Amino acid sequence: MNRAVFLDRDGTIIAEKNYLSRVEEVEIFPGAGAALGLLCQAGFRLFLVTNQSGVGRGYFTLAQVHEIHQYLLRELDRDRVRFEKIYIAPEAPCLLYTSPSPRDS
Repeated sequence: MNRAVFLDRDGTIIAEKNYLSRVEEVEIFPGAGAALGLLCQAGFRLFLVTNQSGVGRGYFTLAQVHEIHQYLLRELDRDRVRFEKIYIAPEAPCLLYTSPSPRDS
């Protein structure tokens, strides 16, 4: 049986920052690597998911997001953490929602 854990990046593995754009600002939570390493040892496949609307808003680039992820992967590798895939949503949120609400039907 395949078992998987999907984890949000900000506020789960690293400290929440307002539009994190620099590696120097990354703060990995104490014990996060060890805990994720235990999940890997137990046979769980890890997936990282993250909303990065700062890309869509023009605050930083997708290349900067990838640089942060490479740093994070290097740091977590110390605890033998392996992510199967990192999913990034770089779009800015829609400012005007035009579809009808389910309550409107």
